[in-house]
Amino acid sequence: MGGNSKYVSSWLSIFNNCIAIKLRKIKKKHESSLKKLSTIPVIEEKNILISLKDSTSNENFELKINEFIFAKVESNYTEIYTF
Repeated sequence: MGGNSKYVSSWLSIFNNCIAIKLRKIKKKHESSLKKLSTIPVIEEKNILISLKDSTSNENFELKINEFIFAKVESNYTEIYTF
């Protein structure tokens, strides 16, 4: 099971990097439009860390809540998306 965890970790790292690159491109493309928007007060960002333990495989996962996008559950599989 340890090999799968390294594969998942590598895949998530690549996925996160791709999302970050795409977000930078989108931001640059729409930079002038963003400047025209009225400013919205920023809520203080808190770095809350959630620890999850898989009871079947005894693997532990940590999730930074400020990087959480969404989770998708199908049957007994859960996919967690972060940036």
